Amino acid sequence: MRKKIIIHILLPLLAGVFIYIVFREPVTALHKILHIGKAVCPLSNEPGNQFLLFHFPDMCWAYALTTSLILFTRIKRFICAAIGIAALSIFELKQSGWQLQGFDWLDCGLMVLAVLLAALIVKK
Repeated sequence: MRKKIIIHILLPLLAGVFIYIVFREPVTALHKILHIGKAVCPLSNEPGNQFLLFHFPDMCWAYALTTSLILFTRIKRFICAAIGIAALSIFELKQSGWQLQGFDWLDCGLMVLAVLLAALIVKK
């Protein structure tokens, strides 16, 4: 169980945090929480970097959330996936100011993919 927690929860979360701290600019809330003034090695916001900067950390979070639900509750895996999809949809809507016009459909789709991946891979 410890190995599953490290591989499927901690490593994805650390990967997302690492990307935010090292590569993301402008400064995010995470930078402020950790009292870091700027990204260590900022990447430009070019199309080739957008996946790494914006989508991959969210996918890591969605994967870790779903895995946590699978490992620490008695709920069936695909119910955990549905909860994960609902939660990430709410967070994306909140991030867009509760406006569908600002909703990041690509980000949401990639997070759904990460949730489904967790539901398929992780077993209790």
